[in-house]
Amino acid sequence: MSRFLTEHIYKNIDNVYVELTKPLKYQSDLLKEHGYKDDIIEAPIRLVHDLESVPRYIETKYGWLSKVLNILFSPVLASIFWLLSNTSKRGGTIHDCGYRKDFRPEIPKEIWDLIYLEIMELRNNKKWKRAAKYKAVKWFGKGSYNKFNVDATYEEITG
Repeated sequence: MSRFLTEHIYKNIDNVYVELTKPLKYQSDLLKEHGYKDDIIEAPIRLVHDLESVPRYIETKYGWLSKVLNILFSPVLASIFWLLSNTSKRGGTIHDCGYRKDFRPEIPKEIWDLIYLEIMELRNNKKWKRAAKYKAVKWFGKGSYNKFNVDATYEEITG
């Protein structure tokens, strides 16, 4: 049975990022179903992450374009953030940990995305929110996958 084995305990670093102060353990049925012998995922203490990667702003390689797009789309982004944020912090933590390049490298991105969906189902998130968040990580998560190590610092992540 999929379940969390520990509490989700973290401290805020800023208004976006947090750091785990205790390991977060999750047992996944999905891993067993896909043939993985170890069905326990343990996000380690000191993992720096953003809980859920719900967009707050649009970033491009051109600073001026980012400013224009954020002015034009700020009501849309604010609405998305309001509707989808803070619905699966535990799921976001496990998912962010799984996306790190040196954490369980035998598990591909597609499985981490499905584990995120599994956790949202376990936590009884509304179906439309689960679908939106799952599709978002499936379609747009590639840029974050294998980008940082598990022990990446706040400074490394925020650049």
